[in-house]
Amino acid sequence: MTSPTFTLIHEYGNGGVYHIDLYRLEEAREAATLGLEDLFDRDALVLIEWGERFPQILPPERTEIRLRAKDDEREIEVTTLK
Repeated sequence: MTSPTFTLIHEYGNGGVYHIDLYRLEEAREAATLGLEDLFDRDALVLIEWGERFPQILPPERTEIRLRAKDDEREIEVTTLK
């Protein structure tokens, strides 16, 4: 059994979807060693949690989804960057 809390990259659907969690990383150089550029070049959906911590490693063309707690509800903001 793996713990999503301690695994930085999970692969699903034979490489169709990647879930990346950058929460535990302290510096951008740590994130740069993950080989994310290779994942961005694949025909796959790449989901990144805590990407706002290291915006310099994100591809310029991307869709950002932000979730915010608002009272007893959640606010969802979707932005497409090109």
